[in-house]
Amino acid sequence: MALIRIPEPVQTCLRLLNQAGHEAYIVGGAVRNALLNEAPHDFDITTSALPEEVLRVFSAYKTIPTGIRHGTVTVLIDKMPLEITTYRIEAEYHDHRHPDRVAFTSDLMQDCARRDFTVNAMCWHPDQGLIDFFGGKEDLENRIIRTVGEPRQRFDEDALRILRALRFAARLHARIEPETASAVMKQKDTLKLISKERITAEITGLLEAEDCVPVLKDYRPVLEVCMEELKELSDVSYHDNLNRIARSQPDAEIRLALLAEGCAGTWPESFRLSTASLNNILDLQAHRRDPVSGRIAQRKLLSVLKAPYTLYADYRMAYDETDIRNELEQIISDGDCISLKQLDLNGNDLISEGFQGKEIASLLQKCLQHVMEEKIPNQKKDLLAFCRQIHKI
Repeated sequence: MALIRIPEPVQTCLRLLNQAGHEAYIVGGAVRNALLNEAPHDFDITTSALPEEVLRVFSAYKTIPTGIRHGTVTVLIDKMPLEITTYRIEAEYHDHRHPDRVAFTSDLMQDCARRDFTVNAMCWHPDQGLIDFFGGKEDLENRIIRTVGEPRQRFDEDALRILRALRFAARLHARIEPETASAVMKQKDTLKLISKERITAEITGLLEAEDCVPVLKDYRPVLEVCMEELKELSDVSYHDNLNRIARSQPDAEIRLALLAEGCAGTWPESFRLSTASLNNILDLQAHRRDPVSGRIAQRKLLSVLKAPYTLYADYRMAYDETDIRNELEQIISDGDCISLKQLDLNGNDLISEGFQGKEIASLLQKCLQHVMEEKIPNQKKDLLAFCRQIHKI
């Protein structure tokens, strides 16, 4: 940890809080990632300073009262946003997600005791080093996911922690310790109380983890709470889907398409996906068995494919081990005609020839098919001659 570079804005934040007489530590994911020799994505600060004291300390900086009622203030230092949260104790979670009451405390250990997992409850300060009340460093070294305190209480407070346990197990190539794993299974139905947006974010994160297959295998009943359509799959079908995921790129769209293979068409309703992601996934599934042998078939595929061809190539490699990435890239690079906009003929040309109405769209589609099949060259005079011939017929 001593060798990990702390960005200057973070050092400034800690220094100003300490100079004002307050404790302050980097906490959570940044500490975990640093111990894994991974670059932290963001830095969260926990402090003994009350919210109004934080605002005073950083009066010269832009501050945003992000969640000031619960003790969080965002401070912008050199364009870097830092979330600073007062040590706190949480109590009563009637919705299994948010605390009904929050009380501030001056005790760092009490603040760490409210956190989800030991690997996320570690703190660090440049002068004091690692503060680890609950054995998070040892659990991280042994690749173990364990709740801080009694697992059933932690999951009863916030049901989303159940999916977070799965995501961290996959992300850290870890196993969930037995007592925590038992609580995950026993309390899985509380996930029904969590919003689809939060469920989607956690499932997406799980699928993007390199080592997600063991978790998908061991915790299928948990996933079935979030996606009931998985219950329709036989053990053999589910196993086949996991095998495909195992050889796939760690891409959430590809892996969700593979996981949902064989499920009813209603499965997308289980998630809050963006329109673009949903369309990509459905398009991958719709063309999963399209013929791709030979350049003509590959052109036809590209002409109807709405998802990025690179995404489809990775998906198809995972789905049935068909390797067509280079061939598709070559077709794109060579500028083969695979769309109406590449056709050397347009609607105005046909109008000038006296064609009208729906006939124009039909003729253009037929021209495109014949060009892709190499039956006629993509030249206006040949295409017009073809259209006149069809019209006479």
